[in-house]
Amino acid sequence: MKMTSFRKLLLKIKIIWCMNAIWKSYRVKRKYYKTLKYYKQPCSVISNPPSVHVYSKSIKPIEYRPKVLWVGTDEGQDYSGLIQGLDKIAEVVVFRRSDGTFGQLRALGSNEANERRENGHLLLTHALDHKVDLVIGQMWAYRMDVDALDHVRSHGIPVVNISMDDRHAYWGRRMKNSTWGGTRGLIGHIDLIATAAPECVKWYQEEGGSAIFWPEASDPDFFHPYPGINKKFDICFVGGKYGIRDRIISSLKKSGLNVMVYGNEWPNGYLPAREVPLLFARSQIVLGIGTIDYSSDFYSLKMRDFDGPMSGSLYLTHANPDLFSLYEIGEEIVVYRNIEECVHLANYYCRNKVEREKIASNGRLRAIREHTWKKRFSYLISNIFPEKGYE
Repeated sequence: MKMTSFRKLLLKIKIIWCMNAIWKSYRVKRKYYKTLKYYKQPCSVISNPPSVHVYSKSIKPIEYRPKVLWVGTDEGQDYSGLIQGLDKIAEVVVFRRSDGTFGQLRALGSNEANERRENGHLLLTHALDHKVDLVIGQMWAYRMDVDALDHVRSHGIPVVNISMDDRHAYWGRRMKNSTWGGTRGLIGHIDLIATAAPECVKWYQEEGGSAIFWPEASDPDFFHPYPGINKKFDICFVGGKYGIRDRIISSLKKSGLNVMVYGNEWPNGYLPAREVPLLFARSQIVLGIGTIDYSSDFYSLKMRDFDGPMSGSLYLTHANPDLFSLYEIGEEIVVYRNIEECVHLANYYCRNKVEREKIASNGRLRAIREHTWKKRFSYLISNIFPEKGYE
């Protein structure tokens, strides 16, 4: 029996699962709080994040349409609105491997150094062969060769990194060259960091980097209501099965709700990105689970926090304080603080259609007004090329 299979069997034992969850939660939060202490920030920042409103700034693209190299990792995620949104304001070149497949090599195990160098080689080749004006990507130091980033920048091509997981992936791990393998290891080799955690802006600035608060977003042409469609599911969830997710889904099902779930390790398996909008439209409620790893009280923003409301269905998710400056809670989205409250609210809004639909409509209007990828990238590019026709 393979060790992974044996581990899965062990984790089916409730007490072992709980001990594993407690340890993983403690470990990820300990690193985060040590980082706050390192940068002399109060521990309360996680429950009361800095109010930074750059995401809603009005940016008006006039004439300049840059050629942008997008360096991604997950094709399904990136083509679920992100690349489509970027394409509305830029000519997009997509980073591909030598065999034509999407995204960077994973750079894991014994081949890590070679695959990191190959990613760097491909980055340089793409940037120079396509004569791009700008590189934007989701990169980490363990995966992307920083010498290649420097080489690209030496040709006058700015590099921007989008960091969606800084609360738990900022440091990464120590690599053989004693540098950090997370997003921190990119400081000094890129021009701008766009982080989805507002307090992390200070982390980069303390290290001499340039950073802005830049939450995820959605695309209204990809996620949208389907007029007249039958909402056959009470609530749906799309995402991998780990942490407290199984407990939440099981509790919702036990309450009698018709729950549809897709993702790795769930019985229905993976749902292609192009099919997710239709599932959301067929559901009265889109469920969000905002926790990090195995934690039950440690959160980060997710793309689902914007895709859910953009879909036109009611969005129900964890009470992540980051969301409180992005939406009107109870009027545009609904939040829960524990599993019991999640079950209660899901049942309540399934029974109260008028109230549910009003909140869902408000949520979509807010998402269209402030939380589109087009607006996000317009703001990002305006920071890089302020003289090129953005105001």
